[in-house]
Amino acid sequence: MNHDDRNREMPETAGREQARRDHARQDHVLPPPDAQRFAAAPPISPFDVPPMAPVADERNTLGMVAFIAAIAGFCVPALPSLFALVAGAIALRRRPRGFAIAAVVVSVAQLALGTLLLVVALGATASSRSRARTIVSSSFAQTALEEALAAEAADGVDRFPIGAPAVFTATDAWGVPFRVEVVVEDGRRRVSIWSAGDDREFDTADDFLAASDGVEEDAPDEPNATGEPNAAGPDGADAPDAGG
Repeated sequence: MNHDDRNREMPETAGREQARRDHARQDHVLPPPDAQRFAAAPPISPFDVPPMAPVADERNTLGMVAFIAAIAGFCVPALPSLFALVAGAIALRRRPRGFAIAAVVVSVAQLALGTLLLVVALGATASSRSRARTIVSSSFAQTALEEALAAEAADGVDRFPIGAPAVFTATDAWGVPFRVEVVVEDGRRRVSIWSAGDDREFDTADDFLAASDGVEEDAPDEPNATGEPNAAGPDGADAPDAGG
């Protein structure tokens, strides 16, 4: 073989080698997965498509229930709000958390507002009850004082002697006996009836004057027109003369 024949065969040999390499490369290239599946089993109809992967449930049922209970708490006090708070706190561990967060916020606000209103109502009730008992105690004291003064004028027995315990057993609306104070100022006796008040203890800030009255008294040492001391009777009037 001469030199020209060898030069003519070299391009042919290179072409056959390149074709062999291309054929080997094509044998090692795999088609896409869908092409493989359809090549193995072509679809029977246009609806024969690959199934979609299942989608996870994105609903937080407990959070929704808690939110509904929180809304019901605006109509029914206490119980729905407590349930919404507990259920919402548990539902916060799951996704999505939107309804759970809303349930917790609404229920906490409801419980705080309800507690505030309850405290205000209890305070108003206690204050109203205390005022009512004060009025009743004043009425009791005034009635008892008038009856004692009337009996004193009728039988001449001093119910409220100065410096001695008073004959006065009435009690106030709390069931505590009244305290009686008797003073004389400028020849005038004043009887004061005190109640211990709501705390049922005297000498505290809530003590109050339930009733009082003033009765004129003559001083026993003041001489009369004859220069002799007055012989005052039990009711303060001058005793009649022995000869009169």
